[in-house]
Amino acid sequence: MVWRISAGVGPLPGAGLGAAEVSRREVTEDEATAIAAAEAADRRAAARDYQAAGHADRAGRLRREAQAIESALDITPSRDDA
Repeated sequence: MVWRISAGVGPLPGAGLGAAEVSRREVTEDEATAIAAAEAADRRAAARDYQAAGHADRAGRLRREAQAIESALDITPSRDDA
């Protein structure tokens, strides 16, 4: 399976249909999995920072998001990140 990723910003006022479109990059399933796994790891790192700053509610939300991504990818986080 090949995934298409876009960094487009959507339509701009006064611009014609598709004027803000950017070219899309095709990625393999392995690349898409790596991107999603990196997103989960980023959320876990941010959760640790929020927890240390006393924002347990935000940390919990980020951990749940990371867990949802990891569950979809069938990834088990390291014990340090769990």
